[in-house]
Order: sequence, then structure tokens, then C-alpha cells
Amino acid sequence: MASWVFIRELIRIYIQISVSNYVMTTEVFSDGSGYFEIAGYDDKASLDARLYVWHKCFDKPYEHKDPCSNWFQIKVPKVYINDGILPKRQWNLGEIHLEQPRSGQKLDKCE
Repeated sequence: MASWVFIRELIRIYIQISVSNYVMTTEVFSDGSGYFEIAGYDDKASLDARLYVWHKCFDKPYEHKDPCSNWFQIKVPKVYINDGILPKRQWNLGEIHLEQPRSGQKLDKCE
């Protein structure tokens, strides 16, 4: 019988404020079922926004121990970036299966 363990994962939004500079605007943890809502704001002109997800799901879990974290980024489509503090559109990202390696995924804080 299979069982699922849901771990609260860290999600952050970074907004690009210049060609090579991003600032973190907000961060949240997912709930026990993996659900999260996040919105970010910065008063500087935004060229780009990216959603970063840190997690502890590994292709070969026996090879990694704390404080290792996998992370990846998802570019927020420009249609969901607007002027002002309140979001005008909601982006339903759907389900992301963290146990499957993603293109561009990186390993963080491993020795």
C-alpha cells in the first residue's frame, strides 16, 4: 500500500528591477497538501518576474541529506504582471510533481 507524505515547500517571488538585478518581494510555504497562493509587489519598474520553488524531493533520496534542497524557477507570463499592488489576473499554475526532475533544476546547500 502506497502512502503519500506532503511537506510544506518554500515558494518565493523575485522581480527583476534591472538587467542583472532581482529582488525578492514575498515568500510563502505551501500547506500540508501542497497548495499555495502568492502575490508579490515592488514599486520599481518590473521587467520580469519569476517564481522560485525550493523542495526536498530527490530523484535518488538516499543520496541526499539535510540541508540539501532542490530548487527551480518558473517565469511568470507577462500577462499576469501588472502595475499596482493588487493583482488583476490570477494564474492557475496547476500541479507540479516535485519528485520528477525538471529542466534547469539546481541542488542548493549540499556538501
